[in-house]
Amino acid sequence: MKPTDTTRILTDLIALDTTSRNSNLVLIDYVQSLLADHAIESELTFDAGKNKANLFATLGRSDAPGIVLSGHTDVVPVDGQAWDTDPFAAEVVGDKLYGRGSCDMKGFIAICLAHIDRILKAKLNTPVHFAFSYDEEAGYTGYIEELPGANTQGKTLALVLRADRELAEQEVAAKVSRRAGGIGDFPRYRA
Repeated sequence: MKPTDTTRILTDLIALDTTSRNSNLVLIDYVQSLLADHAIESELTFDAGKNKANLFATLGRSDAPGIVLSGHTDVVPVDGQAWDTDPFAAEVVGDKLYGRGSCDMKGFIAICLAHIDRILKAKLNTPVHFAFSYDEEAGYTGYIEELPGANTQGKTLALVLRADRELAEQEVAAKVSRRAGGIGDFPRYRA
């Protein structure tokens, strides 16, 4: 496998132990650093103990509904699992990359982050939002508790893309609906 920006970022993300019982702030700091390299600001919402955070960032214009690329930052514990390698050290074997979270969902987050330049250079009319949450693996306790800016400035989210998109659509629609005053304010599309 030829190293790419996605592979490099994914290798970095896997090395960050964001097991659901741990803080995810080291990963959030990493993401914020990559965003800052592109002059992109992000907003955080924290759990009650300020040990975990959700991140919301907008690429492109901020005055229009957009597409949300949403993923969770936590991984399930490896306790009692028989790993042949260190689960928190990415290992490439042939054309596959192994490591805790490589598919669920650090791989997706790495793809998003590796494409920041491409998204910005496209000068899209529709903004792209990154929404990265905590504790999905622990019962969605932190699942985008608040979507900063999602509707607080008269915006609505046009689409949520996630691996388990139907559940995400239902949850986000419900949260936005509560904030916006009705489901009619949330345009729902299927990918």
